[in-house]
Amino acid sequence: MTASSDAGVHYVIASLPRSGSNLLAHGLRRTGLAWNPEEHFNVRHQQRLLSEWGLDAMPPYREFVERAIVATKTPNGVFGTKIHWEHVPVMSAKLGEHGYGPALDDVDVLPHLFPQARYIRTVREDKIRQALSLYRAIKSDVWYRHDEAPPAPRGLTSLADVDFARVEKQYHALIAGERHWDDFFEAHGIVPLTLRFEDLTGSYARAVRSALRFLAISGSESIDIPPTRLAKQSDQLTEACVTELTARLAR
Repeated sequence: MTASSDAGVHYVIASLPRSGSNLLAHGLRRTGLAWNPEEHFNVRHQQRLLSEWGLDAMPPYREFVERAIVATKTPNGVFGTKIHWEHVPVMSAKLGEHGYGPALDDVDVLPHLFPQARYIRTVREDKIRQALSLYRAIKSDVWYRHDEAPPAPRGLTSLADVDFARVEKQYHALIAGERHWDDFFEAHGIVPLTLRFEDLTGSYARAVRSALRFLAISGSESIDIPPTRLAKQSDQLTEACVTELTARLAR
């Protein structure tokens, strides 16, 4: 039996880091209709989730997936999760550790676990800014900031603090990640709803409502979309870094 064989709306935010997936996830959560598409399958969060679910140790991976669905779906039967492509090979490996049938290729893991899922893909067209945002988030461990919170130190004050060789690697990794998602959707004939980072930041309420409409969640047409509470994190150093990285990539 597949992990998501129960009735209800299941959806996956198919993303890469710094693509607007946090902005979308927070927006969907605040509607109260699509709670709570967090990164359940990011190993960095799993110890916390096990504690929240009253588990002392990691169960076989299929059971963990089932627990994620049962523990976090809404009363109206909606389960959402956010998956970066980098999580998919880890999920595949963990399934293999517990001997769930023949080994699965990475491209087949998500349909195996979530056969009913609808997919919302977040894409950031400006890969240079995406790579820089990712680098700074990793360095500072500040992934988002609420609008009422004071700006947190992000560890970088000048171009001299930036490891541009590492940023270039992240830039190319992001491009490769988009290709992996392209291959996944093509292999399974899936047409996701694609929301650009630029749409989410420029027309936030419209983008969140389009996601609710795509998921066909009852009551979504009449609900108000609260303004986002997430604050913009780019600054003057970002602009200087964009100029420098653009020049480096052009060489």
